[in-house]
Amino acid sequence: MLDELALFLESQGIGTVGVDIFRHRLPENPDKAMVLTPYGGSLGPRVHDEASTAFRIDRFQARFRGHNRAAATSFANAAYDVLWLNNAILGTRIVVKSEPLQPPFDMPEDEHNRAIVIFNLETWST
Repeated sequence: MLDELALFLESQGIGTVGVDIFRHRLPENPDKAMVLTPYGGSLGPRVHDEASTAFRIDRFQARFRGHNRAAATSFANAAYDVLWLNNAILGTRIVVKSEPLQPPFDMPEDEHNRAIVIFNLETWST
């Protein structure tokens, strides 16, 4: 789901994978950049007492960096707005829903005094 989300953000004009959209690790450059990092999701609902779950529930942290607070916030808000999905197809995955878990919020600046804004995202997919 990580690759699908990164490519979806690129398709929506948020940025370019490998240029200012990254997966797992945020590099030192460029100043304006974002990273999607997966973290523990949860088990999806079971259907009819089956051993497998009906959906996969994944969670991600979306971290945005900018040369100032306004730039980082604008970048985060653009991604936040497009990541509300219902019944969408991303790559080979059917996304039943994708929801940010809270609005973007400020974090302390990084070691180079660049602004950081984050939000967490939950996806339900097949």
